[in-house]
Amino acid sequence: MDDAKPPSGQTTALLLARLRAGEREAAELLLRRVEPLLRRWAHGRLPPQLRDANDTADLVQVALMRVLARIDRFDPAHAGAFYAYLRQTLLNALRDALRERRLQPEREDEAALAALPAASGSALEAALGREGAIAYEQALQRLPPQHQALVVMRFEFGMSFPEIGAELDESADGVRIKLQRVLKKMSELLHDADAD
Repeated sequence: MDDAKPPSGQTTALLLARLRAGEREAAELLLRRVEPLLRRWAHGRLPPQLRDANDTADLVQVALMRVLARIDRFDPAHAGAFYAYLRQTLLNALRDALRERRLQPEREDEAALAALPAASGSALEAALGREGAIAYEQALQRLPPQHQALVVMRFEFGMSFPEIGAELDESADGVRIKLQRVLKKMSELLHDADAD
């Protein structure tokens, strides 16, 4: 297990502060950090009909350009908020791509939008099934924002406990314990949804 933290001045929060102060190098460092995470998240989420026109790399680039263009308006309400913001921006780019190709239903009902993060063939859908993936997304949305960010960092962006700990200024064990509590809460939310 590697408990190494990013070099001093390299956490996402510090890179965001440096970027807002006008440091171009901070933008490059931030993009190098998050682009692989976004690629991993986006991989397999595009429906086959859309993959020719908008591959994963294009989708990630659109999301990154949107994030950088609006970085001055981003408010880090809690540690980890940037990762939830990245996920939402990428999800919005995916939705826009689907709308452009008219693959999105005429009326954007909640179930259709909730299903997008687990596009057919995604690892999430493979693990949970289509209904389970939709239930996961709904349970995620019912968590407090800081807990959503924790789940996104660990399970959707594949960050290790030490990486998350460095971002949140917590120990890897503290992150693990916190995540166990969050997953228990998500399990309760999923169970409550099944009971309805």
